[in-house]
Amino acid sequence: MTEISPAYVKGLFHHLVKATGGVEAAGAFLGISHQRVSQLQNIQCADMPTIMQVVTLEAVVGQDLVTGILARHVSGEAARGDLVTEVCEAVEAGAEVLHLTRTGADHHSVRKAAINLHKQTTEVLDVASRHCAAHRAAG
Repeated sequence: MTEISPAYVKGLFHHLVKATGGVEAAGAFLGISHQRVSQLQNIQCADMPTIMQVVTLEAVVGQDLVTGILARHVSGEAARGDLVTEVCEAVEAGAEVLHLTRTGADHHSVRKAAINLHKQTTEVLDVASRHCAAHRAAG
């Protein structure tokens, strides 16, 4: 499990925004522009969503898609296999590769980060496959 980082939180927020119906819907619920919502979920932008923006959107969708995952992460309850968590970790790994590439980091550092990105995306595929198999078995 990775440490909580801005990219991780923004990845969770991105999924929350999608669950509300996209940036325009989220903007309407929050009383801000859809461009501002895009900034709040963009890992290249330093601005972070506020806790009130997060809980407002969670109330709209009726799920704790950000606060619940973060609370489980902090308390140590987060388990491998949560698809949203795995996707956020892959996004964070991708952001690291992008950052290292853009800043001209040495080949070894970029390669190490790329290997981690491959590992994270493989975990996403594994968890997604298990979720699909469980869904088919239940249905």
